[in-house]
Amino acid sequence: LANYIPDYMIPAYFVEVESFPVTTHGKLDQKALPNPVLTINSGKKIILPMSETETKIAEIWMELLHLKQVSTNDNFFELGGHSLKATILVTRLKKVFNVNISINTIFNQPTIQGLASVINKSRKDEYYSITLVDRNKSVYPASAAQSRMFTMNKLNSLATHYNITKAVSFNGAISYEKINTIFTILIERHESLRTSFKFQDNEIVQVIHNDVEPNITWFETDEEDLQKITEKFIQPFNLEQPGLIRLGIVKNIGKEHHIIIFDIHHIIADAVSLAILIKEFVALYNDIELPSPSLQYRDFSAWHNNLLSSQTFSKQNEYWLNALDGKLPILELPTDFQRPLIQSYGGDLVELQIEQNTANQLKKLSTESGATLFMIMLTAYYLMLYKYTGKEDIVIGTPSVGRTHIELENIVGMFVNTLALRAKPSAEKKVYDFLQEVKDISIQAFDNQDFPYDKLVQELRIERSVNRNALFDTMFVMQNGEVPELILGDLLGEWVPIYNAVSMFDITMEVMEKNDCLTIGLEYCTELFNRDTIERMASHYVEILNCIVDSPNTLISDIQLLTNQERDQLLQQFNSTLPVPKIERTVIEEFINQVRLRPHQTALICDEVKISYKELDEWTTDLAMSLKERGVGKENIVGIIADRGVSRIVAILSVWKAGGAYVPIDPEYPEERIRYILEDSQPLVVLTDKALPTSLIKPDKSMEINERVR
Repeated sequence: LANYIPDYMIPAYFVEVESFPVTTHGKLDQKALPNPVLTINSGKKIILPMSETETKIAEIWMELLHLKQVSTNDNFFELGGHSLKATILVTRLKKVFNVNISINTIFNQPTIQGLASVINKSRKDEYYSITLVDRNKSVYPASAAQSRMFTMNKLNSLATHYNITKAVSFNGAISYEKINTIFTILIERHESLRTSFKFQDNEIVQVIHNDVEPNITWFETDEEDLQKITEKFIQPFNLEQPGLIRLGIVKNIGKEHHIIIFDIHHIIADAVSLAILIKEFVALYNDIELPSPSLQYRDFSAWHNNLLSSQTFSKQNEYWLNALDGKLPILELPTDFQRPLIQSYGGDLVELQIEQNTANQLKKLSTESGATLFMIMLTAYYLMLYKYTGKEDIVIGTPSVGRTHIELENIVGMFVNTLALRAKPSAEKKVYDFLQEVKDISIQAFDNQDFPYDKLVQELRIERSVNRNALFDTMFVMQNGEVPELILGDLLGEWVPIYNAVSMFDITMEVMEKNDCLTIGLEYCTELFNRDTIERMASHYVEILNCIVDSPNTLISDIQLLTNQERDQLLQQFNSTLPVPKIERTVIEEFINQVRLRPHQTALICDEVKISYKELDEWTTDLAMSLKERGVGKENIVGIIADRGVSRIVAILSVWKAGGAYVPIDPEYPEERIRYILEDSQPLVVLTDKALPTSLIKPDKSMEINERVR
């Protein structure tokens, strides 16, 4: 009805009747109609399910969204649904109704009524369960994601960038013996925790072991800094040995305060897996019996590898090849440092809390636009990258849960896949229109999320680089999954922030949603960016969010990045009309004064070289006199081609003493670049600490910095 009539004309209640009562004249007898059975929930009118299909959908919604009651005209996303829960909803609907439902269907028909209508009209498909593989073997093919991680680990076996680490804090006594027993049970329950990897017959395989001892480190400390403790605890794993999970129990000396650290390699688990393990850990500690897992990861791996040749995967392959057709763009963000020749994974993290009013407005926009919070935050990230680079073709990576079959929900293993989302922001587009584009791109991507990232890279035949990732250099992650309760007996645990100082990409934008609050985290490569640069970037991202909620119909070209503080700095401080303070002394006069006050104290230190003020003064005076003999004086230019160090400082001071001005030229520049600068600046003399080819500078025009004429 919502597609044909205004909202105010849609009935508040629906009651199913066998037939309409009529009067003796054949007209509808309204008085004989049954009254609707009303249920009030938070002041909202409830429309009860009228069919078996609606009833089953309502039951799925209530379980998934943790609600006691839903109305058949409620909007799934307004009740707390998002992209991840939409994926789970699709898997459950497929099993219950044996129909092929897409995530796009959930967005187009976000109510129980709408979904029921689609399901009732859909052709029935046979539901295929994941079957158990032969349990008599211990060696099985690795999944595509596991193969990639094993290969990456071979390139750098001492790295910890694939470690997933979480920490929980408890105030009170805990049973060490019980924790050891529970950890042993978890290892027995989940084969992934008993898995190692190796090359066999030219392929990467996973080996399931029967008995694996729990790896628990117990230690006491008086250190308050958890980061220092975890840095000692987090170590590389040997993937060819079982036991790719370790537990750390930290007791604060003199206090009944404990921290439990979970450290697991990504090759056997993902974020959902770790949540499953912690949830089961808590349940077992509280003596709650758990049902035995019906499947293990090797069952999924075999099933998934077989699907790679299916028609479903063929269609998904076609989608991705079309989405990433043509020359793929390279995102060239302005960096503080030159990109290393080999990719570096050293990282740091900047976090920023989004103001509650902005967070509320973003959620309101989500309701009005039909886009999830993920899509809005992703749109803002595209816009920020566009503003920074001017690129109108941008690819951003984002993880997908990868559990597109209902039987995979509670299995521990590596399921997550990476999706390459390609969008094209441009100045003439409106923000709201671009948001709808990002929404469509996201929905299509999640509907095709089963196709492995590594296979896609192979299909695209991308030339790999040792200092970049294959398809993109930046990721966007939305953390809005359910967080398990942390109650051990009478103790209530708290999550402890922990960071592994690793960045897999140039920049990863992470948005965390918790208790209606939003926090952004920018993880960045420390070989490329300074921290203050990323802090500025985070503030610019927030400015874009404010612009989106304040003026969603504005043009992208009109979005402003500058904060109020930066705007004031540009308009007021940098353009101040206040009189310039009078300079009492020049740099050279200050230097000569230091020579007089402390002639034998060290003025310069470079590696093992130390030079006193007196020695530096004599050296620069000698060189300045030589420059004057060459005609250097006021307004004359001197070129300086010298490595960073003592020679460069000596050259600068000497030019100033001679009264000239200098042009610095990096000796690492290409020869053509150096020649251009010299021809453009026309220096009278060039000071250098190395021999230069005569094709660049004539011998009578150059002077060695080490030359001492007096």
